[in-house]
Amino acid sequence: MDDRGYVYVLMNPSLQGLVKIGKTTKDPEERAAELSSATGVPTPFVVAYKLFVSDCSQAEAFVHAFLEKKGYRLTDNREFFNIPINEAIDAVLAVKGHLGEDEKTPAKCEVRIEGDAGNKTPLDNVAETSAKESFREGLLHYNGDKDCLKDYKEALKHFKYAEKLGSAEACYYLGVMYGNGQGCRIDYNKATEYLKEGIRRGYNECWGELMRISYASGQKENGEKCWDKYATLSLNPTAVYCYWYLYYTFQSSPYSYTLTHEDVLLRAVKDIEKHVHKLTDASRGYAIDIKEHEARENVRSYCQNKHIKSPNGTASAPGCGCTIAMLGALLIGILFVF
Repeated sequence: MDDRGYVYVLMNPSLQGLVKIGKTTKDPEERAAELSSATGVPTPFVVAYKLFVSDCSQAEAFVHAFLEKKGYRLTDNREFFNIPINEAIDAVLAVKGHLGEDEKTPAKCEVRIEGDAGNKTPLDNVAETSAKESFREGLLHYNGDKDCLKDYKEALKHFKYAEKLGSAEACYYLGVMYGNGQGCRIDYNKATEYLKEGIRRGYNECWGELMRISYASGQKENGEKCWDKYATLSLNPTAVYCYWYLYYTFQSSPYSYTLTHEDVLLRAVKDIEKHVHKLTDASRGYAIDIKEHEARENVRSYCQNKHIKSPNGTASAPGCGCTIAMLGALLIGILFVF
């Protein structure tokens, strides 16, 4: 979607100390004229600064989150900030480093106040530091420690700040949280949006979570595509996502399946086995679906089969080991029902 447009800073002599920072796909002069005629303020709004960018929605979200984090925003749902005009312009200038100014358009940044604000150094380092701080706060509340209680809602809030300020890792955690209902309702659509944004920003771990969500929501073909991307692009594929790939493969095709990127699975097989034991221990006392139980047992059998050695020291035939293990898992499943 083409979302090119302006991020602008408006000032009004009747609103001492306040500036309005917003976005528009039109010329900001038109927007200022609309606001001046509609709001009933005694004096008109003036465009103090405007910057044309390739994605004005993302640019606006970045500036709003950055200034809100610093305590300048009056209310969450309004575009007014109690901030000196030069600091407001500095914040918009930081967008240049975050998104990059769209050079294809003839429209350029324009300053309507004294001094050459266009020569100011963008606050890239300040914004990056703020994003890292927000992400660390989110991680602290997500995991908890001896001095901080685990609080998913608080973690969600900080991760959202960090995401708006450009953090790719925050996109991943937001995808995980919306995909698992941590501090929010499960929302696969939102989870997918955040994970895709994380991928766009170069965080390949997002492919793993996107695979899990695709499989969990019944999109097997997408799940397979995401697994291929994850196994190919991730520098160090984790046992968690290797496990989920095996789990959903065995759940959908327990007796006839084809595994891809098995070299990746074999590197992580011991950790996968630990993971399935951990999940099994955690689920004791809860009702487990037969299919879920069988899939988990098949993952366990797959891992154990890869550890079996024949008397001459060579690996045993995978097909034979897996078939016996699966028949055993099926028997367990039948007994589990009765």
